[in-house]
Amino acid sequence: RDAQESRGLGDVYKRQTDESLLRAQFVALHLRIYGERVASDSADVDDSLALLTDLDALNDDREEVWIMVLTAMMQDLRVATY
Repeated sequence: RDAQESRGLGDVYKRQTDESLLRAQFVALHLRIYGERVASDSADVDDSLALLTDLDALNDDREEVWIMVLTAMMQDLRVATY
């Protein structure tokens, strides 16, 4: 099994541009990290997708971009209460 797949990112860590797939990944991450169910069109998912998009514009390495996104998500206080 691929190292990325074992981290729960599957093929999404690659240069995925399908917004619906990215939104589905963020829905899953919000449940896994925060224990919260959010809709794919929620403000939380919008914010996560915007962060990914902004970081993508600054860095060509998608794996590094995902590391930065996940690091930001883990700094949220909701992690401490889950």
